[in-house]
Amino acid sequence: MIRTFLTKLIFRLLEDKAFYKNLDSAKIEMWLSEQHGSPGFQEYFRRRNLQILKTIGLGMEGKDYWIMVGQRYELIRMADQMKKSFEKLEKEKGRKK
Repeated sequence: MIRTFLTKLIFRLLEDKAFYKNLDSAKIEMWLSEQHGSPGFQEYFRRRNLQILKTIGLGMEGKDYWIMVGQRYELIRMADQMKKSFEKLEKEKGRKK
């Protein structure tokens, strides 16, 4: 109960601070689009995805299983964001020509 209360309190404090106000979405999108075709990221993606799948395949229960599923979802979502950012940048470059 105390753990839940403290977790909620921390999230409330973080939401109100200027921590999130100075994030530059354009810079993040530029970085994501640059990493899309990177052989380094592709190799990282394949290795990490395989590690997660092997770990899940060993048999996990409850919370640990869902943590691994969440990590895999985050990895796949990041790769998807990279692809979308890359396509958006290419589309904008096509319009400028």
